[in-house]
Amino acid sequence: MSADFSELRVKMVDGQVRTTDVTSAPLLDAMLVIPR
Repeated sequence: MSADFSELRVKMVDGQVRTTDVTSAPLLDAMLVIPR
């Protein structure tokens, strides 16, 4: 099974981070590009 981690990062940010009222653009941008 191959995972597209960039797509999973976007889903994680949209589903877990933005829903908790995190609105800092630099933080959201960093979470979308820095691999875990």
